[in-house]
Amino acid sequence: MSPQDEIDAILQDPAKTIEGEIRWSPDPQHAAAWTFYMPVAHSGTTPLDARATLRREANTLSYLLVLRGSGRIFGICWGYDHLNPSGEIVSGPHVHKWTSEHLDRWVEPFGGASAGTGDPILAWREFCALAHIAHLGEVHPPPEGPSGM
Repeated sequence: MSPQDEIDAILQDPAKTIEGEIRWSPDPQHAAAWTFYMPVAHSGTTPLDARATLRREANTLSYLLVLRGSGRIFGICWGYDHLNPSGEIVSGPHVHKWTSEHLDRWVEPFGGASAGTGDPILAWREFCALAHIAHLGEVHPPPEGPSGM
């Protein structure tokens, strides 16, 4: 199976599941940011994680699916501009989806986004729906203010 076929199978896998409560913690890699990492069960064998980064002061939020050995295979970002390999700048919410040609560097606008940094819980639900993930548990709101890191 090619890497593209494996990643397509994971993205379309309806069995992707996250179990348990999600709590945000200070992000050691980004000052004043909150993060979480959760394992994602799926039909494949390669470990898959959901990751989040919220930086309120910068008004940015990202939810990602990260496959060990491949990196980000899917994500939704709010508050960032993105430069596609074609030179096109995509402003506003956008979706990353891994391809053999561009890896995770090509994005499409996410016109269906109704949430973002103002409502990270609703944004999480939008991410899960678009990524075909069943979250069996609660996602707690991130603490107010910067993380202090």
